[in-house]
Amino acid sequence: MTRLVVVSYRLPDALNKDEQGDWKVVPGAGCLVTAMAPVLRDRCGTCRGWSVTSVGAEVLDLLASFSNEAGYEVKPVGMTAEAVNDFYCGLSHEVVWPLCHKLQYRCNF
Repeated sequence: MTRLVVVSYRLPDALNKDEQGDWKVVPGAGCLVTAMAPVLRDRCGTCRGWSVTSVGAEVLDLLASFSNEAGYEVKPVGMTAEAVNDFYCGLSHEVVWPLCHKLQYRCNF
């Protein structure tokens, strides 16, 4: 069996703070995450992406616990505010998303 590694802008889960201000991991609800989770689980997969928050020991522990429950590894990648703005707000939203959705006229190069 071949191991699968998925690299995405965001991780397949969401990190939210609860009422007490503690971090909590919630599985993602997008269609790509829903489709890929069983494949990642079956292939001993790893998912790498931005965690949307700074990566401290508490976040790493939560993601490790999520990984154990999900059946595949989740590894965060840090991004600077500049990289988030340039890549996500720029390239991803202004070029890649319109191209992938056949909306080339909305591309902003």
